[in-house]
Amino acid sequence: MTPGTYPAFLQKLIESPPAAGSGVHDWMFDVARNLHAHLPAGQIESLLRSKLANCGRTVPDREIKDAIKRSVDFAWQPKGEVGSSRPASEAPPTPDLDKIERLSRGGKRLADMWHESPVWFENPQTENIIDQLFPGNPLLCREEWRGQLSKQAFIVPSPMSARTGMTQSGTVSAHCKANTGPRRFLVVEFDFQETAGKDDNKRETEYAPIIRSLAKEGITVQDMCAALLLCLHHFKPMTLAVSSGGKSIHGWWYCAGLSDETLRPFWNLALTYGADPRTWINSQFIRMPDGTRNNGKEQPVLYFNPATLPDYGPKI
Repeated sequence: MTPGTYPAFLQKLIESPPAAGSGVHDWMFDVARNLHAHLPAGQIESLLRSKLANCGRTVPDREIKDAIKRSVDFAWQPKGEVGSSRPASEAPPTPDLDKIERLSRGGKRLADMWHESPVWFENPQTENIIDQLFPGNPLLCREEWRGQLSKQAFIVPSPMSARTGMTQSGTVSAHCKANTGPRRFLVVEFDFQETAGKDDNKRETEYAPIIRSLAKEGITVQDMCAALLLCLHHFKPMTLAVSSGGKSIHGWWYCAGLSDETLRPFWNLALTYGADPRTWINSQFIRMPDGTRNNGKEQPVLYFNPATLPDYGPKI
């Protein structure tokens, strides 16, 4: 592709460099990751340097090179897809251990996720959060639990289509695939553990060497989870991040109206980062935002951006 004949969205981004103090580094990262499909690194560097010549500060070559290098793992693919576009009938992608370690080591931390949240809470806000995530009183049995939601551990991230449905084994259930409505949120959970199994059957997981290596640098499992969720945030803005009350974190992405085919490339990318494949299932229970585990531990909201919701209003 000839320089200057990029897709409209990319041309607009290139021609809109921010002033110093308004996100120059983030702009470089976004432009670079979108240009990898069109230009070699050297030409990307030259383009960035020329566009930032009058931004109000001197942008060092090392900063430009760093943005280009970091953006390789997030490179835009033709037709706007990210990650693999393999058909759903093929085997799902497996975790890329090298990438997981690299992104966890060089990425942001749990504290960064909290500081970057557009909304902070001093006290649990379970009721208000659920009202914003699911406006209009959809069939969640929410009103029956009004005032008790903060004591619950789990929720299904899509409204139910009926109060009961038939399970695959032929029994009636209040929670099954048959009575779960259209997907409203796609939830990505990262839950890295050193060991799996119980008692005599315990074994090391494939993540154990990574966890131990990062721990020597003061990087916790929650830091890993936060770093990877914020990496995915580069592709599509994240709505919510919820701590499990343990080491894992659940990231929520608003996706109402999007088909599974449309979501599949994003999901495949999450799988290469080590996401738990079970949360792709519409009826899968995930952690209640600002809820409480059965052992009494809180499940705090670590990040909330209500502006990602179509019916956003000043409720919190």
